[in-house]
Amino acid sequence: MKVASAVPECAACTVGPYRSLPPLLMARLTRSRVRFARDPGDVICQQDAPSCNVYCIHSGVVELFQRGNNCREVVIGTRQAGDLVGFEAVLAGLPYTTTALAVEPSVICAIPGTLFLELVERGPELTRCLLTTACKRGIVDQSHFAARTHAHVTERVVGLLLDLGRRASNGNANGWKLQTSMPRETMARLLDTTPETLSRTLHRLAAMGILELVGRRGIAVRDPSALEALCGDHPEP
Repeated sequence: MKVASAVPECAACTVGPYRSLPPLLMARLTRSRVRFARDPGDVICQQDAPSCNVYCIHSGVVELFQRGNNCREVVIGTRQAGDLVGFEAVLAGLPYTTTALAVEPSVICAIPGTLFLELVERGPELTRCLLTTACKRGIVDQSHFAARTHAHVTERVVGLLLDLGRRASNGNANGWKLQTSMPRETMARLLDTTPETLSRTLHRLAAMGILELVGRRGIAVRDPSALEALCGDHPEP
């Protein structure tokens, strides 16, 4: 494990579900968590492994996927700064139901499952926040899954960029900017399309002046309002 140091306070603690904890519980959380780094392709937690920790994403992007009996991988969605991974399994006392994989250089905070359960028991505001978060993410993940089945590939690409941008801005309704280096292969997996089809779609959006392609990976959204106009009523996270 690559331990990360000298980085700012974890986003999940400053703007996420832990901000409502009493000072003594927050101090225990700060002492007990372990912060580490993950490179693209590194596993954070593995499907069917015992759920020993809850993981807070400090920075980066994480992909969640499930592997079925036929070994086919189904992408569930992505998580990024301020999101939690694995808390549902810890609360239910079950093994992890998904594998979490870093798709960008990421910094993660691991919180022992036993401490997390105590925080939930003693922090009613935390419990309400977790329920709200789980419901919102579940709705968005279901929307993405349906889109992969029914929507045109352009709608799927636009929807993913909107989701990433709005989450990066903490749902700021007054506008947002997105600059991501998520690998094209990962984006294609999330959208259930081929990298070639994704590339053609991104180049069309770039030709419209909505976004800019930077190198092999970089995508910078230059006109969020135009992107939103293409998508219509896309569910916000």
